[in-house]
Amino acid sequence: MQLSPILEHIKSISLFSKYEVLTCRDFDKIFKKISDFENIKETYFSTNGILLDEEKCKLIAGKLTYLTISITGFTNETYERNMSLDRLNEVKNNLKKLDEIKQRKGTHFPKLRISMVGMQDTVDELTFAIDFAKEYHADEGVQVTYFNSHSKSTDHLVPQYDMEKYNQACKKAQAYAQKSGVKFELQGGTDDEINYQIPEHMNHKYCSIPWYRMSIQPNGDVYPCPTAYKPIGNFFSEDIVDIWNGEKLKMFRKGVNDPVNMNEDCKNCSYCKIKTPSIKEGNILSEKEELWASMKRFRA
Repeated sequence: MQLSPILEHIKSISLFSKYEVLTCRDFDKIFKKISDFENIKETYFSTNGILLDEEKCKLIAGKLTYLTISITGFTNETYERNMSLDRLNEVKNNLKKLDEIKQRKGTHFPKLRISMVGMQDTVDELTFAIDFAKEYHADEGVQVTYFNSHSKSTDHLVPQYDMEKYNQACKKAQAYAQKSGVKFELQGGTDDEINYQIPEHMNHKYCSIPWYRMSIQPNGDVYPCPTAYKPIGNFFSEDIVDIWNGEKLKMFRKGVNDPVNMNEDCKNCSYCKIKTPSIKEGNILSEKEELWASMKRFRA
């Protein structure tokens, strides 16, 4: 199957989903191919930055639009605790090299953003993240995503375990970011900001994602959004245009914002921009056996 019929018309593409994108052995080929389509005005991926070596930096500098570096822990100690290994210095060196290459090429692209996971034991490092973004010229600043717990041992780390503490730390960071001239985004907004946007008859904000995006996984499964649970087709056995215009996606769209006939995927949406962090079911997933995009809990 070919993606060309889609690539010739789309305006933006994200090159990652649930895996570390730079572990893909064909990443360079894929990125070069996408770069040939002048109609694609926005390209993006997120990475932990460990494999962002000099060759990758040369490849994306001036061509990739947005790059997010996921870091949770801005000292060697906290980085190792949260990321499971101490590679913070490598990430710093890679970002320094990317900045040097961008300067040599005279480009601001990719525009850099630092993303960290907001949880009870990281809120004290929000200001560290802001300093880090400023040091490495992250034009898009800092994005804080909400922590979803997948184990009872970490349920106490979700923001709503102590929302007052969490919100106070976020307000302090917002003020510090403004003073430092660094963009600062809470991906779902603060608890107060997001709750008023959710209609009383729904448990998430109005969502339009399935009308302009879909997600294709490495095994070919196609999902109506990045966090849906059930595929609506497979890229390797069906035409991608037929999937986009097909009945399965049409039926899914009908249940996105319908409070009476809402899709189970939408009821359980854990996407930070849609669902409030104060709803326990959207953040504590330690009892769930099946997660989004065919991910299932492994039990030894």
